[in-house]
Amino acid sequence: LDLGEQEQGKADLETALETVTDIDFIAQIEVDLVNSDSLAVLEGDLFVVRDEALGFTIAYPTNWAPDPLVNLDDVDFAIQNSVNPEAGYMNIVIIPDLPSGFNARILADAIGENLVDFPGYRGISLTFVQIGDQASYVREYELEFDGGGTLRGLQYYFVANGNAYLLTFEAAEREFEAAREEFELIVNTFETLP
Repeated sequence: LDLGEQEQGKADLETALETVTDIDFIAQIEVDLVNSDSLAVLEGDLFVVRDEALGFTIAYPTNWAPDPLVNLDDVDFAIQNSVNPEAGYMNIVIIPDLPSGFNARILADAIGENLVDFPGYRGISLTFVQIGDQASYVREYELEFDGGGTLRGLQYYFVANGNAYLLTFEAAEREFEAAREEFELIVNTFETLP
């Protein structure tokens, strides 16, 4: 390289290092390759995941990303608000091979019986909802922690193809009402696959 090319290369590198780029999209793809059999595909202003192995499709806003700290032995899918994790966390737990006749209400009641004994738990409501063509129940609740702080959450219960799908959304209490709109946007994209 002659002196002019070296100076131009140095200037180009300096510009590249100072330029703000949307690295979240690249990080999103890398994390999805680790956490899911299916890649999140950007469609408009949503990332869409279709996971044939786990039997569902879901979409989420671009300000959300897979949770890098989640233990995938405990949950099957997890994302969080990447701008402010206190403003939203979501996971999906799948319970396979349910007995015949098991439905979303039986699932909601069984989970509710266990939650009553959970320290700091307070149930607020359990409501039937229709998400697309899927019957579901949603439980709203609060979790108070001994060291201070309260989480508010919504847990949706779906049963399809012999599997139960628990979709849990949580946020710090002070962030919950603002986060509810994003929670509802995400859950309304959830579909089980045949």
